Amino acid sequence: MTQVDLEWDKSKSLFAIFAILSRKIPDFNSSTGYKSIRTKVKFYVDTGTTMTSITDEVAKELQIDIKALPRKQFFGIGGIIENPVANDIEIAVLDESSEPRTFKLDIIQIMSASVKKKIEKTRGNFKERGEVIGSMFCLFGLDSIEKLNGELRINMKEKRGMILL
Repeated sequence: MTQVDLEWDKSKSLFAIFAILSRKIPDFNSSTGYKSIRTKVKFYVDTGTTMTSITDEVAKELQIDIKALPRKQFFGIGGIIENPVANDIEIAVLDESSEPRTFKLDIIQIMSASVKKKIEKTRGNFKERGEVIGSMFCLFGLDSIEKLNGELRINMKEKRGMILL
């Protein structure tokens, strides 16, 4: 049995996994008719989501036209959102012997890298209005672990994690 090691990110208190994302785009100057675009991405393992997602910044690196993508509704703790989805992205993670484990998901959600929320707080006679702005990051969901046919093991005491394959 082999494994893919997870890295503990102390700054976010989450486990992370590095992956290479790739997709093929038409290239009429090439003998194959396409070229492959790749980018290295740090995903955070999210056991609370069934769907892997990337940010719009990563999608741009992969030369994805976000406006041309279909959109899908997602339901979560924060309510209902509608985001673009892609289905032509290949994901590769390295196992403990540096062998790539490559898979493709049916859909990957694309989320905005910048998250905003309007706020209005009342403090006595004063009303504070404005926005709270945060950063989103790429999430490695349960669908990816399932596609790898893996078993997630996390030891919070020692801050160690792995996906057994």
